Amino acid sequence: RTLEEVGSVLEDFRQGKIVGRVVVKSQK
Repeated sequence: RTLEEVGSVLEDFRQGKIVGRVVVKSQK
């Protein structure tokens, strides 16, 4: 994969899943 593709995946991971998990933990 290209570095740009990997970067976009990391951004989706950070913004989407990690933030989502933090929100879920804070709600619990």
